[in-house]
Amino acid sequence: GLLTTFSGWQNQAGTLAIVALAAVLLILYFLAYPGLLKTTKQLALFIVLFLVFLGVSRYVPPGHLVVPYLFPMAAYSLFVAALIDRRTALFTTVPLAILAAYGMPYALDLTLYYSLGGLMGLLILRRPQRLSAYASVAGIIAVSGAAILVAYHIIDPATDVNGLATLIGASAFNGIVSAGLT
Repeated sequence: GLLTTFSGWQNQAGTLAIVALAAVLLILYFLAYPGLLKTTKQLALFIVLFLVFLGVSRYVPPGHLVVPYLFPMAAYSLFVAALIDRRTALFTTVPLAILAAYGMPYALDLTLYYSLGGLMGLLILRRPQRLSAYASVAGIIAVSGAAILVAYHIIDPATDVNGLATLIGASAFNGIVSAGLT
């Protein structure tokens, strides 16, 4: 029924399916654009960044409702854009967000929160050499995250005003830390 939780092979099969789909998507992307990762050094850097952000994001205590929203996933997009290129950052942000949020409480809004924050930050960043550019990046990451949280949590009868305010505060923290790390 609806209250049945799956464990064992169902969880493993679901995880395997989502990881396989993300891996195939990334492989097809890099095969379609072979010039993006020009050197082995860039490929290694991309793999390390992807796995570090994925690994750290999965260490969130299960069942905690605020901590996942504090994690600065948007910093991944900004790092990849600065160190490799913007196109790779734009494309790989979504598979990373899907993998990071899979199996978490509120996985759908968390996936959008992780991916849209990074994408919006990338698209607003024009001059990465200027420190002032990152103020607008922090702002757009925070605002887009807050908009997603309001959209998904305001319709949830279990969310109260204090809980929503806490999540919006987490979004502001996320935007500042994501831009600040870069």
